Amino acid sequence: MFNIFQRWARVKEVFISRRLNEGGGGGRFGFVRMLDVKNARKLEKELDQVYIGSRKLFVNIPKYCRHHTETPRVVGKKGMSVEEGKSENGENMRAEVDGKVTNKRNEAWEENRGHKSYAEAVRGPARREWKGQVLTTQRISLPWMKASVVGQYSAEWDFVQLGEEFVRGGMNMIRVRSMGDNYALLTPREGDTMEELIQLNREWFDSIFVRMELWSAAFATNHRVVWVRCFGLPISLWNRDCFAKRLGEEATLIDIDNATLLWDNLEYARMKVRIKKA
Repeated sequence: MFNIFQRWARVKEVFISRRLNEGGGGGRFGFVRMLDVKNARKLEKELDQVYIGSRKLFVNIPKYCRHHTETPRVVGKKGMSVEEGKSENGENMRAEVDGKVTNKRNEAWEENRGHKSYAEAVRGPARREWKGQVLTTQRISLPWMKASVVGQYSAEWDFVQLGEEFVRGGMNMIRVRSMGDNYALLTPREGDTMEELIQLNREWFDSIFVRMELWSAAFATNHRVVWVRCFGLPISLWNRDCFAKRLGEEATLIDIDNATLLWDNLEYARMKVRIKKA
């Protein structure tokens, strides 16, 4: 953009907004600040005819800068022409714009103190500090919580499979509760401790859990598990490998709905995935 607009005048600033133009068909828009411009209206018409490749530029003076380019009202004697800021006898004149006396020869888009930049104008006012309700509450740390262990099981499992594995392993002395994602809270029944149970069955626990740690009041999961629907994927590509690649790095495939695996519902593919919380 610098290279294009510097053919007409000295370019000081180019800003392309990330937002789309809601009132102009959803296209991109931006601002160019140029110096040494003597006739902004003429420049506006010339730039409005520019093409970049096959795309035409639509150019106009920003709304909050248009008062700089309005025809000034001359303060002087008799009837005098203000077209070039001179009187009929060729003398330099002073003009009054919006109640302020200014020199006509000043640049039309000159940056004045106190004016916002184009970027600031598009971004809008700065976000204010939160002034809503602030809650102060007490943490609860019960004895059964302190006796518990948080276990992270394999990403390929779900909580139902984990519960079935505890039944098959004869671990009915441990209460298993889902904490979301692939984390489970393991609480021993009265009379047992998790440390002793893990030591006696170390190999069994290592085959199920990626890692285990004592519960703490600050623990919270940073992922979530959700069912999603995938539309528009050809049914010839409905397989685990394709679904996993379709999710990419943003999510991990956990399970596929039976209706999808059996091609019972061909409207969309349904699968369970694990994604990071925003």
